[in-house]
Amino acid sequence: MPWMRQKKDFLRSASPDVFRLFCLRSSYRSAVDYSDGAILEARRLLHAVAAFVEDARAYMRGQLAGGPVREDVLWDRLGRTKGAVQAALADDFNTPRAVDAVVELIHHGNRELKAAAEEPRGPRSPAVLGALVSFVEQFFETVGISLAERQRAAGAGSPAALHSVVEELVRFRQTVRRFALAAGEAAGEARRRQLQERRALLEACDALRRDLSAHGVRIKDRSDVSTWELLDPRTEDPKAGR
Repeated sequence: MPWMRQKKDFLRSASPDVFRLFCLRSSYRSAVDYSDGAILEARRLLHAVAAFVEDARAYMRGQLAGGPVREDVLWDRLGRTKGAVQAALADDFNTPRAVDAVVELIHHGNRELKAAAEEPRGPRSPAVLGALVSFVEQFFETVGISLAERQRAAGAGSPAALHSVVEELVRFRQTVRRFALAAGEAAGEARRRQLQERRALLEACDALRRDLSAHGVRIKDRSDVSTWELLDPRTEDPKAGR
């Protein structure tokens, strides 16, 4: 039958999470629209949710430029959303309305992140963003969609990426350090003044070494050559990097 073939084609084109979100967007009492547009909308929405969680986490870690957000607005919106979701589910399990409420919360969160990025100075507001992320993840986890799993899957190649980033960072630091220590043709008093002028560069290199050590990356300076290694967080045994 044509409608059976339509369902099979639909299921083949959708991932499990996209299909779950598609179902949540449809009332269980209504006829289901198995169309390409419906699956594309569910896929787009799931991507938007995951993107918000990723951006919010980056903001909390200080990896996303931004100053303070309007905490009172987001706390109020979070409280309203929790009430709206509870009311929707109590109303004959109205999942479309519940999802719309969560999406609206994400919209407000994105708007605040965008505004914060335009004014990057000032104290950050990680607590309220953390509360939003926690609620969004918990909601989708409850309905069988794990955003945390999506984050881990997206970062499956992160060890190699981390190695490359650290390698480039250490190489750049080594170049700066060599410049700061280079004598050139200067000698005596001129050399002393040169070292004094470049002292800030050496201090910055030392500060970077200490900061990276706190994150499990140990840099060793040998004359004008720098090497690095990763520390096992469980034993602090080094794992060779370069």
